[in-house]
Amino acid sequence: GRAYDVQMLKFGQLIDLSVLDRMGSNKGADDLRESLKKQEMQHAMELEEWNRKIEQAQLELTEVTKHNTACLAAVADLTHTQKQLEGVLNNTQGSLFNDPMAQRRKEIQERDRLVQVVNKQAKEIESLKQEIQVLRMKGGQVYG
Repeated sequence: GRAYDVQMLKFGQLIDLSVLDRMGSNKGADDLRESLKKQEMQHAMELEEWNRKIEQAQLELTEVTKHNTACLAAVADLTHTQKQLEGVLNNTQGSLFNDPMAQRRKEIQERDRLVQVVNKQAKEIESLKQEIQVLRMKGGQVYG
């Protein structure tokens, strides 16, 4: 009686209480939902931890990149300086390490060569003078 009247007023139909009991007491589904909720929370925490690690790694990468860039700039500056110093060294090396004796020997050789040239020219002049003298004796005309 009374339960029937209440069900009709509230729901507009008769409710089978055994079906309602079966739906509400599905313990396995409730346990599964609870387990799933715990896993989702665990995964969310792990994801957050990984995101923090990624952010930290990106900061470290930025710092290392800045440091490496500074090192590369220093290497470039040092290489430029080295090239300049090598150029200066190559220019001054010739004058610093000239052997004074070798230079003196070259000068002596050049002087000796010039003396030989002068002697050869003197012999040619003497030969030409003799030739001129011979021509004069023969009565030839010599100008000069």
